[in-house]
Amino acid sequence: MNYMRSVNFSIIIAVYNASLTIKQAVESVLQQTYTNFEIILINDGSQDNSGDICCELGRMDNRIRYIEFPCNLGLSHVRNHGILSAQGEYLGFLDADDILELNALAVCADNLKNKPADILVCGFFEEYRTTNKKEPFRLCKLPGHGFYSSPDDISDAVLEMIRSSSFCYTWNKLYKRRFLIEQGITFQKYPYIEDILMNLEAFARCSSVILMNVPLYHYNRGVQFSLTTRFEPNFLRLHQYLMDKEVTYFSAANHLKQAMSVLTCQYLKLVFTALQMTFYKGAPAGIMKVLLMETFQYPHHKLFMSFVHQLPLKYQLLGLILNFHSPKIIRGVSYCIYVAKHKLIRLWCAVK
Repeated sequence: MNYMRSVNFSIIIAVYNASLTIKQAVESVLQQTYTNFEIILINDGSQDNSGDICCELGRMDNRIRYIEFPCNLGLSHVRNHGILSAQGEYLGFLDADDILELNALAVCADNLKNKPADILVCGFFEEYRTTNKKEPFRLCKLPGHGFYSSPDDISDAVLEMIRSSSFCYTWNKLYKRRFLIEQGITFQKYPYIEDILMNLEAFARCSSVILMNVPLYHYNRGVQFSLTTRFEPNFLRLHQYLMDKEVTYFSAANHLKQAMSVLTCQYLKLVFTALQMTFYKGAPAGIMKVLLMETFQYPHHKLFMSFVHQLPLKYQLLGLILNFHSPKIIRGVSYCIYVAKHKLIRLWCAVK
């Protein structure tokens, strides 16, 4: 690869009680075949020995900078601090329990040296671990491929990324630091949706994007899904707010008509994700009825449901079930989804 124009990176890692995984995450960066980078470790008030491990790693390599907060301030605050502290031309975000492919930065640098886009997006592996298998079950998610510099093309790229489930994260993307700072783009404090809200703002303001159909990131989904251990009372409302933001984004880009089928699929997935969470421990009695009422009263509900007939068959079925307005039928389907997500991971991944 030709590195005549050297690209330097800042990899920001938020650390919170990550003593079991942080060393592997950092080593996946230190072992990169491309070496022009810095690592910013930000300890967000960890209660375990993550801080000691980070300090030890910092003593091993002068490309590591360590920042420590005395109390837990949240992921958005940590990442915003990282953006302001970074010195690299491009910023990347690595979760403390994930890893990079060894050639990740080399591939990114090779793509950016001649076309220094505001944002670069790569593919990733989504990995599920079960208690009785050492090797994870792995899905490969690819965002598409190409260089996009017109507003229409960038909107098309965003739509393709939403379709391929590669838009809602920040860790499979690199952002030009000057672009983020000059545009005042930061993470907002909205649990579970801070990444996608940041991306909507960034892609609305950027002038160029590179998509690469190359999986360079390993996303560790763990033994179970990250939200399956507890009921989240605000999950539905937060994601309705997100859907509002996506409708606004595509409306402003004059792409709403083209986007409605994809957004409707996304809407149905989030509704049934919220409903199957009513089977989690800690879910209050009668919460299914409350969530259904919030769903049917959501201002964009009828808009999304009017596009159900244009969707793939599995989404048409979900839309039909929701349109029955029958709590018993909806509850039964939601329970089947719950069982598939928890007990039949391979089946769930095949149909989701």
